[in-house]
Amino acid sequence: KKVRLNDMRSGGTTSCGCHRNDRVSQTCTTHGRSGTPEYRAWWDMVARCTDPSHSSYACYGGRGITIHNEWLNDFSSFLSHIGNKPSPQSTLDRRDNELGYFPGNVRWVGRTVNSRNTRLSRNWIIDGRTFESISDAAESLNIDKTTVRMWCNGWKCYRTGKMYPPKINCRSELKYGRPS
Repeated sequence: KKVRLNDMRSGGTTSCGCHRNDRVSQTCTTHGRSGTPEYRAWWDMVARCTDPSHSSYACYGGRGITIHNEWLNDFSSFLSHIGNKPSPQSTLDRRDNELGYFPGNVRWVGRTVNSRNTRLSRNWIIDGRTFESISDAAESLNIDKTTVRMWCNGWKCYRTGKMYPPKINCRSELKYGRPS
């Protein structure tokens, strides 16, 4: 950097410009995590719940899913409650999908757990035993998933056209009531 000799002697210039960059960086950096997966998950959570132009708004903010006030504008607060992602495959999940994003209802889970925890997720009740997924029921009973579905929902023989009712004491039901 070119500077005047008088500025150097008087202390008006103290560096080549690198200290200015450091000061600006320190002033403008709030948490230093804006490029992280945790930040992207937080940002998307806020957008889904608050931005009507977001593609998923209808399923979140549009149906009343809210965000804990402290988290809404403060990523650091969100991160202090939920912590870092335990693995790259982890996704943000709400334990109870009918409730909002708040401490105690938000967690990091794997994709399998997340996919089993949607508004369309079903419990499969077979002979008094409740299974959280059709896969769990099939594996536990050592049968095919199609068999579980037929036991719980009944089925139609397309060759004869005959309808077969569900097996006695077998049914499936939505985990969270009726989806809106």
